[in-house]
Amino acid sequence: MKNYVLVFLAFLSITFTSQESIAMPPLPTSCPYTSLIKNVPFSQAFDFMGYFVASVDFFGTDSVWMFIIGPITAQSEADAMTQGGEVVQNLSGTPIPEYEGNNLVCNYNLPAPYTAIAQYAGDQMPLRTRIPPITVVF
Repeated sequence: MKNYVLVFLAFLSITFTSQESIAMPPLPTSCPYTSLIKNVPFSQAFDFMGYFVASVDFFGTDSVWMFIIGPITAQSEADAMTQGGEVVQNLSGTPIPEYEGNNLVCNYNLPAPYTAIAQYAGDQMPLRTRIPPITVVF
């Protein structure tokens, strides 16, 4: 019985390590679609020398992205998200993903003084959902 357990553990080890390397998706080759970014409401705002608003979504891609606009002059987080919803309607550009430091980002165009970027946040599924369940019968 002990040998079966050792063989099973070795099998699991090989299966998980090989599937993890196979299951890792390639980095995105396209940025979120401008038209879809405009339709996703902002879900959070934070104050850092002016408000920045953010939304997290797939935006028509296979990956999760965080889209950020700022700085916005506002009186509150709610006010910043409202103004961000108006500003984002002027969004333009069809960027390609590029590295800025260790971050994969897409830079979009907005009138001054605003900046708009989408930052790659990861794959659409956590690793544990990509590994198929294993059934063992003794």
